[in-house]
Amino acid sequence: MKVRFGPRTLLLLMLGAALALAVACAGETVVETVVVEKMVPGEKVVETVIVEKMVPGEKVVETVVVVATPMPSEAKPPAAKFSGELVHVTPGLGLQIMDPGKDSRGSGAVYQVPMWDNLLGYDVETGAIAPGIAETWKQSSDGLTWSFKLREGLEWHNGDPVTTADIAFSAEYYQSDESTVAGGPFQNLEITTTVHDDLNIDLHAKLNQIFFSMQLSPCGGGQEMMLPKKYIEEVGSMEEFARKPVGSGPWKFAQQQPGILVQFEAWDYPHWRGTPHFELYTLRAVPEESTRVAMLRTGAAGIADITPDSFAEVKSSGLELISVLGAVQATYVIEGTYAPEFADSPLTDIRVREALSLAINRQEIVDYIMEGAADLPLPYGVYRYSQDIDPNYWEKWSAETFRYDPDRARELLAEAGYGDGFTFPYWLTALPGTPWQIPVGEAIIGYWKEVGISTEVRQVEWGVFSPKRRQYNPETGVPVELGGTIKGVRAAGRPNTGTRLLGELGDCNMYTPPRDPPGGGAAGSYQIVTEACHEVMRLWYDEDTGVLMETDPMKRYEMYPEALKYTASLWLGVPIIEGTVNYAIDPQVVGKFTGTPGSGELGDMSSSIPRADESPW
Repeated sequence: MKVRFGPRTLLLLMLGAALALAVACAGETVVETVVVEKMVPGEKVVETVIVEKMVPGEKVVETVVVVATPMPSEAKPPAAKFSGELVHVTPGLGLQIMDPGKDSRGSGAVYQVPMWDNLLGYDVETGAIAPGIAETWKQSSDGLTWSFKLREGLEWHNGDPVTTADIAFSAEYYQSDESTVAGGPFQNLEITTTVHDDLNIDLHAKLNQIFFSMQLSPCGGGQEMMLPKKYIEEVGSMEEFARKPVGSGPWKFAQQQPGILVQFEAWDYPHWRGTPHFELYTLRAVPEESTRVAMLRTGAAGIADITPDSFAEVKSSGLELISVLGAVQATYVIEGTYAPEFADSPLTDIRVREALSLAINRQEIVDYIMEGAADLPLPYGVYRYSQDIDPNYWEKWSAETFRYDPDRARELLAEAGYGDGFTFPYWLTALPGTPWQIPVGEAIIGYWKEVGISTEVRQVEWGVFSPKRRQYNPETGVPVELGGTIKGVRAAGRPNTGTRLLGELGDCNMYTPPRDPPGGGAAGSYQIVTEACHEVMRLWYDEDTGVLMETDPMKRYEMYPEALKYTASLWLGVPIIEGTVNYAIDPQVVGKFTGTPGSGELGDMSSSIPRADESPW
């Protein structure tokens, strides 16, 4: 087995696989068995495939007889355009709604991105922003208008052309009440549109946002993917569209079974993201890691999400391992400390919040929970490749700020009047691609217990937890079930410094520019936030002093320290480690590839993953 290290990409290990089973909603077992007699040049080859399908009681047996063309033994038959099935087993599939406006980027990047495109794309080899549906773009001198020119000849899967009418429709949809996506660029900047013709469109923003173009790309979030206006109007509703989805990506929707799988088929089309190498791409939800590893080992899957717990087994099983560094931070976020109903919560005391961080031994988590496949973090949402920062400076600052100091933690708790400890609710969950969030969260709970703090653990699947983040109290803007709690989440790798930090902080939804949402009193409104939040807004969004309003990179470089340090000092969003996203690969099925720097999701690069016959390890 070869383990290689790339520039921010660590090739490590990954999964194993079980032949065995996915349990459907009705309880039926799904078994796939493949028996193959290998091809020998000039000989007849019989391939027998036995499949118990997802239809209860139906068994299909196919026998394929192939006569190979005689050829010299050293010659290699030409590779097919696309063939075979790539099965990727993952702990879960989020809400599994085939509507990009109804699930978060964390889940959508797994099962939505294969079939939908962003207005702007990114380079899967470098992680940098690149053309997408739009081939060129520019910002006006006042920073408020962005002009885009679409690629010519793009089509939706039903044959309709992709036009600027689709872009304008998508911008309006993501700002509507029908879309439950929170924190996307169209929504945050209240985008309006001017359509010039089928290929040219202007997007007008309320504020000058220097990272707007990056946020339209997967490298900066890419949460809001483009949708087909004409087709949606023809089917009559977004609900019907979700049942019969049409996209413009390299994969077409084939089928889904809620809680079990989503399957795509290759689109025979010269897509700008690349034509898929496999004929079918199947995402299966398999919660148990041991089952995912077993599926990989027995040929029932080609790629599996794993945690460091499975590294040794994967290494000893002849599997290949890929770990992507800089992809995510394990973090926690404290919700609702400004709301009146939580005024008596210990979490409102900044000394308590600092003590929670000081109680955590991050190096021990890196060494033992992650088995070295992680790093100590920089500030929340900041990475060693982030723009406009000096990583060496922030490494030194973070080493001190996020140090392990349980004695000081106990002193702070005593000063705040909680020397005897207290109990608070803690949400424990894991997004697709990072199942290690659970053991990391369990370790954090253990460290807090050592300084006298107890937790009421609420462990749920991400598909259950994700909607809770958007179910707000209309009076305070606090998520109803999350207020007064701590949620264990992750901050995905982004080159745009600061936006992940502001996007996840529960208090005053700092990522949203200051405005009064419809009805008033929702997150982001100045009427309800604390003075600390006012200061955060000044440092990040003020027209004269806000770092995210400054267009000069050198000035931003000078402004970032004050903004980052002050926001970090509130201890509302706290980084734990800079973790890896880990995949185990069956080298007999999947060819050699590397992950995208700073990105842990495979959805964006799924069409680029080669077969074993094309790119052997």
